[in-house]
This record gives sequence, structure tokens and C-alpha cells, in this order.
Amino acid sequence: MEGNRSLLIRMLRYVPDRLARVTDSTRFIPEIDGLRFVAIMSVVWYHLLGVISVRKLGSWEPAAFDGIPVFSTLTSGHFGVPLFFVISGFILAVPFAYQHLKEAPAKPLKQYYLRRLSRLGPPYVVWLCILFAAQVLRGQAPLSDWPHLAASLGYVHNMVYGVGSTIMSGAWSLEVEVQFYCIAPLLCKVYLMKGRVVRRAVQFAAILAAGWAIEEWMPQTEERWNGNAWQMSVLNYFGYFMAGLLLADLHVSREKREDGLAVRLGWDAAAVAAWAWAWTHVKGGSGYQILLPVAVLVAYLGSMRGLVFSTIFRNKLIYTIGGTCYTIYLWHQPVLMAWGRYGLPRFWREEWSLGANVALQAVLATLLVLPVCAVLFVFLEKPFMKPRWWVRSGGEGREGR
Repeated sequence: MEGNRSLLIRMLRYVPDRLARVTDSTRFIPEIDGLRFVAIMSVVWYHLLGVISVRKLGSWEPAAFDGIPVFSTLTSGHFGVPLFFVISGFILAVPFAYQHLKEAPAKPLKQYYLRRLSRLGPPYVVWLCILFAAQVLRGQAPLSDWPHLAASLGYVHNMVYGVGSTIMSGAWSLEVEVQFYCIAPLLCKVYLMKGRVVRRAVQFAAILAAGWAIEEWMPQTEERWNGNAWQMSVLNYFGYFMAGLLLADLHVSREKREDGLAVRLGWDAAAVAAWAWAWTHVKGGSGYQILLPVAVLVAYLGSMRGLVFSTIFRNKLIYTIGGTCYTIYLWHQPVLMAWGRYGLPRFWREEWSLGANVALQAVLATLLVLPVCAVLFVFLEKPFMKPRWWVRSGGEGREGR
């Protein structure tokens, strides 16, 4: 019995270690991967609601989930994408913040861009090619659609065609991320401003100004280049990326000290208020849209500095799953579609309420998505996390995204 228990413990320790991202150990912030967990599960459950709605109601009917605790909020689960944009702004800005604010050694821009391409490109290319091949073989797309594949592979489908990728619907957000990667080094020049108050005021003003400009000038029609192409661009989400830059500023330049219990609980209270406000105002009017990046900024600060929230997000299971978010984002939709076709009918109980059925589906579908994506992460993403993986095979390396 003792031997079996010891084996189980070793297995439980092995899995998280095997799924651990290859990161820079000196700057690894588990709370950030914990926040990635929130963002990716919001997207996964949002798409699960879509599968349930289409399978059981015939179309996407978000109002059908009103009154179901948690899941009524997750009809706005697409908000997980802007949550990722703030994290991306933070992650990419931190090295530049250390360089300009702490006089850390600068890394060449060539290394910066090569790292982005070599780290995120291969899993994306593999997935798009597999997906396109499957669509062609199943008769869902003609081989003549290869220009759409080429545009998607080049992260320019949004701009070339004015609509999101026809190969992978979620690729539009990855194209937005790449647009930000291109301009991030320039935006991070804001850290060269010497006055801390003025520097942060400029960043905060940029967040608000971006939201105001979108509401005033962003075309809202569905016509090509008058609507979708602009909405699916870094311009539409600029405030969220700037919120990430300001978060990096506040994190890097913070004095090394231990906050007291009252201060940390105060940050917890701020996080609760910010999270609640953000999730309940995603569908709000234009004024709310301007303030949403600010709310996310406060929520993230509270989640990183609060006692309760940081404890939750520093949980190894939470931040390990969050660390695999890129693979989950790429692969979760076909897994959910397969579940909707084969699993949902078998585990749907007509005598149960909609809420009970949705809860059961969420548990079972999540238990399918996470292990499948964990395996794919190990084989199709983690190998490319190693710096210069194409010339070095030994050692794990510790430099991550």
C-alpha cells in the first residue's frame, strides 16, 4: 500500500513538471500564468456554450443561459481574448522595462523578433496545415483555398481579406498579437521618460485615449475594410496592450518590500471589485468599453499583490494549466466540436434542468480538453520554447516567452 501511494505521489508530481513551461527562472511570475488560466478557460467555456447552444437550440442563443450562475457571465467569455492582450503587453514589456528602468543589459531587437517567431510560429504552422488538410479531405474547403492558408500562415489574413481566417476562426487574435509584437519595442520607449508620475500618466492617458478614439472613429459596419478589418487589428485593442505596459512599469519599478496584511487584503478587495465590474460591463455602452482596460489593470494588480488572489494564482495546478494556454487556444475548438458530436448526446439528461446539464457538460468537456491539449503541448509546443531549438538539443534552457 505504501509503495502504491509513493508511486501515485511521484506521478502527480511528474505531470505538472512535464507540463511546466520553459521560462526565465529569475523572472517567472506564477500569477501571470494563473491569469492566463482565467483567460483561456473563459474562452473554452464560451465556445462550449456555443456548442451546446447550436446542438440543443439550433443556433447561438446566449439569452438561453441567463440565470445560470457563472455560465450566464461566460456568454461574454470572448472577453478572455482582451485579457490575453493585457498579459501579452505585460510579458513583452517587462524586459524593456528592466532595460530602461533598472539598467539591465539590452537584448538586440533581432533576438527579440527571432524569439517571437521561433517560439510561437511552429505550433501555429503545424496546426494550420493539419486543419487545412482535414478541411480539404472532408470536402469542407477546396484546395484552391490555399491563398487563405498562405495569408493565415503569414499572419495577414485579417488585412488581406478583411475578415478572420477561414482556416481557423481564432487566428484573428493571433494576427493582432503579431501586430503588437512588431510595435512593442517602439511603444516601450515610453520607459525612457525619467519622471515616474509623468511616465505613468502618459501611459494611463494612452489607455483612455485609445478607447475614446475607437468609440469616436472606429468604423462599426460589417463591410470589408470598413468594419471587420479595423476591428480585428491592434488599433481596436490598443488600450489593452497599453494596460499591459503600465502593469509592467508598476511591477518592475516597485520597491522590494513586503506589504502588510491590511495592504494585501486591500488589494484583494480591489481585485474583487475590478473583476466583478469588468465581467458585468463587457456588454455595456461605449463609456464602459473605454474603462474596461483600466478595470483589467486593477484586477491584475490586485491578483498579483493581494493575499488571497495571489495564493490562488500561485497554485501549481492553476498556473501550469495557464502555461499551456497557447496550445489550448489552438486546439480546443475541434476537441469541443468532437465532444458536441459524440459526447454531449450521451451525457445530456432531458429530465435535468439546463443549468445542471451545462454544469455537467463543462466538467466532462474540460476533462477531455485539458488532457488532450496537455499531450499536444508536450510534443508540439514545449520543444519550441527552448532558445535556439534548431541548433541545440541538450538541456532545457530557462528562457521563455
